[in-house]
Amino acid sequence: MEPKFITCMQLNDYSSVPVPRFAIKINTASVDRYLQATLTKTRLRPGEVDTVVKSIVMMKAATVLGDEFELKALIAIQPLRTKETLASMASYIKILEAADFLEVLDGGDRENLTVRFSKPFLRETIY
Repeated sequence: MEPKFITCMQLNDYSSVPVPRFAIKINTASVDRYLQATLTKTRLRPGEVDTVVKSIVMMKAATVLGDEFELKALIAIQPLRTKETLASMASYIKILEAADFLEVLDGGDRENLTVRFSKPFLRETIY
């Protein structure tokens, strides 16, 4: 095992370990497939493409908050041009949870969801 990796294990800090190339390829492809699947639907609901694009932009903004983040912290950095409500941001979280990009953690405040990225290295790839 490499000395750098051993040091990371001892410190429990893997921030200096580069993201594996296969993870970058897999995660990038899954985000692309998610967007492409929406764009190629034969019957789109009004605003569906807009919602999907906003959810991806919101997910990108969430990368600066860490692997786990709270909904109110995400709202505070206002990643979208339009001022979003707590309900609309929660709906974007649910869309991304259904697509298996994010995971809502149990317990806590219903008004302030705690969320994490559900795929390994997804946050680092999007960042």
